[in-house]
Amino acid sequence: MSGGRKIIAIESGLDEGAAIPAVADDAGEPGWAIAPGTEASAADWDDEAEASPQLEREWLGLAIGGALIAAWTAAFVMGNLALIQQTQPLDLALAQWTSLVSAWSAPVLVVLVALLLVRRNSRREVARFGDAAQLLSLESQRLERRLSAVNTELSLARDFIAAQGRDLESLGRVAVERISGSAGQLQGLIASNGAQVDRIGTVSDHALENMEKLRGQLPVIANSAKDVTNTIANAGRTAHSQLEDLVAGFQRLNEFGIASERQVGTVRERVDAALAAFEESAARITEHSAERLAALETGAQAHRERLDGEEVAALAAIRARAETLNEELVRQREAIIQSEEDTLAALGARFAAMRAESGTFSRSLTSAEDTALRQFAERSETQLTALRHALEALGSDHEAQIAASRDRLAAFEESAADLARRLAEDAATLDMQLAGRRANLEVAAAEQRAALTQSFADIDSAIAARRSAMAAAGAESAEALARKLAELDTAVEAQRQRQLEETHALGTQCEAMAAQVAAFSDVLKASGETGDSAATTIERALTALNQRLVDLREALAGTDGQIGTLTTSAFRLLELIQAGGEHAGTALPAALGSAEAGLGAFENRIERMRTTLGEAGETGRALAQDVDSTRTGLKAATSELARMQKTLAAQSAEQEARLTELRTLLSAAREDTQALSQDIDGQLSGAIVRVLQGRGAELVARLEEAIDSAAAASRETAIQMRDQLAKVDELAGNLENRVSRARERAEEQIDNDFARRTALITESLNSASIDIAKVLSADVSETAWASYLRGDRGIFTRRAVSLLENNEARAVQQHYETDTEFRGHVNRYIHDFEAMLRQLLSTRDGHALGVTLLSSDMGKLYVALAQGIERLRT
Repeated sequence: MSGGRKIIAIESGLDEGAAIPAVADDAGEPGWAIAPGTEASAADWDDEAEASPQLEREWLGLAIGGALIAAWTAAFVMGNLALIQQTQPLDLALAQWTSLVSAWSAPVLVVLVALLLVRRNSRREVARFGDAAQLLSLESQRLERRLSAVNTELSLARDFIAAQGRDLESLGRVAVERISGSAGQLQGLIASNGAQVDRIGTVSDHALENMEKLRGQLPVIANSAKDVTNTIANAGRTAHSQLEDLVAGFQRLNEFGIASERQVGTVRERVDAALAAFEESAARITEHSAERLAALETGAQAHRERLDGEEVAALAAIRARAETLNEELVRQREAIIQSEEDTLAALGARFAAMRAESGTFSRSLTSAEDTALRQFAERSETQLTALRHALEALGSDHEAQIAASRDRLAAFEESAADLARRLAEDAATLDMQLAGRRANLEVAAAEQRAALTQSFADIDSAIAARRSAMAAAGAESAEALARKLAELDTAVEAQRQRQLEETHALGTQCEAMAAQVAAFSDVLKASGETGDSAATTIERALTALNQRLVDLREALAGTDGQIGTLTTSAFRLLELIQAGGEHAGTALPAALGSAEAGLGAFENRIERMRTTLGEAGETGRALAQDVDSTRTGLKAATSELARMQKTLAAQSAEQEARLTELRTLLSAAREDTQALSQDIDGQLSGAIVRVLQGRGAELVARLEEAIDSAAAASRETAIQMRDQLAKVDELAGNLENRVSRARERAEEQIDNDFARRTALITESLNSASIDIAKVLSADVSETAWASYLRGDRGIFTRRAVSLLENNEARAVQQHYETDTEFRGHVNRYIHDFEAMLRQLLSTRDGHALGVTLLSSDMGKLYVALAQGIERLRT
């Protein structure tokens, strides 16, 4: 009890462990004195020398307080004992009990408050508070040093990631520009392919028109055959009437038989003159025919030589085109290699973009950690400040209580001398209670220290978890990139295989073209042989006609001998005339028909060759994307074949002209023969009338048989024409099927190219949406990044749309005018979107697809940006 008390206050401006000495007064009793002490640190209160007196004082104070309360209770009971004895306790009113309890509790409360004040004024409890404050100050300093180190490392990492992000962004822009150029080239190729498909449609329309023309000309041919048949029938009826007239003439000739003997000499002279004229005409015809045949052979030889030269030139052109095709394939292979390099560069740019995204994620994580640490520091500082204020208030309260205690102790010194011992015991009890309180405070401080340690451990574990999550995300991104590279390698290998197959197909097509050229030369040779056979047939017909004329002259030479010989000669002459008529009516038209059929077959072969070449042209146009140079070669080959066709058409026209001249010569010979026969009929009608009377019916029957054979020949010709038209119709159907297949292949290729370009543009739009959303708002949630990494590429597009819906168009326009980076992102987004919209509108269902695209998140973002920068003013 002889030691003085010390009060330690914590000020914000003092050093750790500094103590402010408190003045304790005290004087009255040697056992209950509060004397001023010297300055001491917080560690001095832990000495064992001072612990026992303090506990004794605490127990002494408690004992004095309990004795006072017991004495007061005894005095109160003694004073009110008479009132309690007069009435039963249950009979007392509530007001009396309340007054008794209040009267008894006031002194008890005074004693208890005095004990509490004495305990609060103990230096042990003040030292405990000082230790807690010192520990908190040390922990806060350690936290500041640790946060400063973490902030330094995060700043360095942030600068490095920002530099890497700028480099990756530049690489991404270069890759996007290259991809845009490639997309433009692909669009041009698709446009040229569409033009080629239109040409194919035009060719098929022309083929259909030619078919319709053939179908329209078929009834005309049938009508012509019917007209020929009717003409032959009319000729038969006319011949029959002429035979009747001839019979009548022969009857008249019989009447003038005598006159005929006088005219035999005249007839002989006329016959000789007619035969001489006929021989001269036959000689001229022979010479003219020989000249024509020689010219025809010369033309056929020249045509054969020209065809051989053209075949050699065509083979040379095919070889040159094959070499050009090989060169084009080499260039195409180089272009594919270059496209692979560009694709790898694009994938590198994509990986760089993913790195930039991970950098952005790390920056957001760093900012979140900085915010959490800053908030924790602020909370710690606030708690420390509150604790300092509480300690200051507690010190001031202690000083006030000490002053009040001084006054009260001075007032109670005289009356409480006899209670000094009990108060000492109460003081010892109070010291013991203060020691227990100190132990409790130490436990609380330890718990708070453990809580702080646990908080730091949680923060470290959260940082480690986020780093592991970032590492996992990076690993997933690397795996996804590896998968994409594998898919790209597979696609490139498939593209190479397709190109090799197309190259083999092109080689096969070239071989087929060579075979077709060889077949064309064979057809031309066959046509030459057909012309030779036609010329031989005509020559044989002329020879037979000359022979028959010679026989006729020999038969007429014996008319001056005997009438029987004249009759026999006249009959032979009639047979010869009939044979000549039959030959002129059947054999010669059959030869001419066979020649025309050969020409028709030749034209059909040329038509089939044209169809085959058209199919080859279609195949070449289908391969126009890979071998553009072959298209020029095919066009040149087509023009060459067209020129050859024109040449053949001119030659066939020349042959038809020659055949027309031969027909004219034959008709002239027929007219001469008819004139001669009329003269002979007029002069020898009397001599042969008897023979004709018996043979007229037989001649009429033969003439009817000739008419029937001509009708059958016309029917067979019509049947052959129908079969040829059926073949032409079948060829036209095959041509239409091939055209439809080529159109389907072209449409499939266009659809595949369109889907690939649309996917690339969509990826570019989503990438631009990230930049636009970053400019509009720098705060990006972790869930958005997680969704993006899981494959939801449109999350930032929807976020940008929501940000633009909350902001006004004027704010977007201000960003567009002031921020160069934002202006570039917006222009790139609008350009890519409008390109994709134009491609959609160019398709078959383009309007419906365009409406669907504009109603999507990308379309909403496009409309909002375009309205914000006043691009859509209508």
